Amino acid sequence: MSKTRLLLVLCSLLVPPLAAQNGSAPTGKTSGKTSRQAAKKPSEVKPKQSKRTTKQQKPYDARKAEIRNRIMEYRARLKSGELLRANVKVRVRLRNGESMTGVVRGGNFVEKPAGLEFVRAEMTTQGAGLRLWYYDATNGYIFLPYRIIKTYKVLKQLSDIEVAEILDRIREREPLAKKRGAERHQRLLAKQQELRDASKATKKLEGLAQQLEQDRKAKAKEQELVALIKQFPPAEGWGEKKLHEMNMRRITMKVYPNAKERRFIEVFEDWKKGFAIWKRLEGSKATPTGGAKTPPAPGPGTEPDPKPTNPDKTKGTSKQ
Repeated sequence: MSKTRLLLVLCSLLVPPLAAQNGSAPTGKTSGKTSRQAAKKPSEVKPKQSKRTTKQQKPYDARKAEIRNRIMEYRARLKSGELLRANVKVRVRLRNGESMTGVVRGGNFVEKPAGLEFVRAEMTTQGAGLRLWYYDATNGYIFLPYRIIKTYKVLKQLSDIEVAEILDRIREREPLAKKRGAERHQRLLAKQQELRDASKATKKLEGLAQQLEQDRKAKAKEQELVALIKQFPPAEGWGEKKLHEMNMRRITMKVYPNAKERRFIEVFEDWKKGFAIWKRLEGSKATPTGGAKTPPAPGPGTEPDPKPTNPDKTKGTSKQ
């Protein structure tokens, strides 16, 4: 092979890689479909959808259309006011944490009292609130001002027939509820009577306990008073006369009482009480030396009272 032919073969082998690097189309025969795909940009090429994906898309589109129709229908009913006039079951949560369930009739979520009736109002109106019917299975309503309501949630919409059924069920339960209420009332009355009886018994027991305590204290006091009699026995001359003698010695002779005598002077009033108790307990008829009825000793310079005389002897005569 000559050098010229060998050079041509090498050039033919090098041309396709160089063309690919420069971005030019490769030489050779290509189909028209392949050429059109190569001419398009990668972002413009759409993936081919399989038959399975298309079948799944149809239910999704139908569901989407159904939701769109329901939204449009809801907006139309809301705009016409039909939804606002519906009966709904709601759960109201108060600011104090309590929860109540009932019915808002006729969509009257915002009302205010006007005499004996209620009229529609705005949320910003002072005293505005909502009437919660049949709350906690009761026959009636309760008016809840919005100032005490924290949140409320609409549970479901009710027809007039469903509201009437709720009222019928409540009325059917009313006799049973009244009976149970009467029974509960009787139980409460009986419980109150038991509490009153128990209170009376408790007060009686407390009175007895107080009386026993008073008797115990009185007995202890009597024992203390009787102990004074043992400490200063009347048989040894202790008594009111002894007290008078001590006072006279102190005044006339400047002789002051000793420790035991001073103690007797301090407890003399209690000593007299103890002496009376001691007499009662012992059954003795004796009286302390110089009892309470003993007259005080005459003072210095005084004369004793003259003794009464027999009137017959004072005359010095006798009947003949």
